[in-house]
Amino acid sequence: MCKTESVRSAELKGLLDRATNLLREQKDAAEQKFLSLQAVVRRQEEHIFDLYRRLEERDDALRRTKASGSHSSEHFRPSRVPSEIRSFDSSLSDIYVPRDVICGLSPSELRSSEEEVGIDLEETV
Repeated sequence: MCKTESVRSAELKGLLDRATNLLREQKDAAEQKFLSLQAVVRRQEEHIFDLYRRLEERDDALRRTKASGSHSSEHFRPSRVPSEIRSFDSSLSDIYVPRDVICGLSPSELRSSEEEVGIDLEETV
């Protein structure tokens, strides 16, 4: 019985070590992703403020044109908008990775290890 317990203890320690390493890696990856998304949001905010500024300039120019009665052909050139400013889709596409792929376990192996340990990983997420 003692040998069985020590084997079981070693298995549980291995699972715990693997989970600890996985969580550490996921934390680092999540921090990097967060910083990346923060930069995208900052660029989007700058672009939005620039658009507001341009709208105000256009509105002022239209008011001046109407007030003076002239028909100015003043044009505002559209600017090129980088794809990461137009959409978050490319930034968010790689966030979800199924845990059985991350852990390197098949779903049945993962479930059996959860049952043996007596925890539900769905509740801990």
